Amino acid sequence: MQGSRSDRTTYRDLDLRSNQLAHLLIELRVVPDAVLAVGMPCSSEWVLAVWAVAKAGAGWLSVDPAQTYERNRFVCADSVVRLGITLKRYLDELPFEDMYWVVLDDRAVTGRIRRYPETGFGITKRPFALFGRSDLS
Repeated sequence: MQGSRSDRTTYRDLDLRSNQLAHLLIELRVVPDAVLAVGMPCSSEWVLAVWAVAKAGAGWLSVDPAQTYERNRFVCADSVVRLGITLKRYLDELPFEDMYWVVLDDRAVTGRIRRYPETGFGITKRPFALFGRSDLS
């Protein structure tokens, strides 16, 4: 993974921060079985994004900023991805047509994420996370 020794984090910190990001994703109407793009190389932020996506009940598609813009645009369009998570330094390499990017190192996004609780959530908050509608009738 990219990063330096100062990039280290504890499992607890990763768990709490990914809970907060998952809450934001749910507010952005990420539903179970949705697919989100993670537009950054493997790093601690990548792990955070993938964990948060999984906690929100969605799947993730890795989009490599080192690939060409056209390739990334094709991959996102072909996968019908409309929401992604990235960092500022990768925005120029990622598609923006029909896409919304949550930019983790943007001050406004960081402030918004920090307002969410660090706690996880059970199935009571996501009633259809484990069951389809027909299973509940």
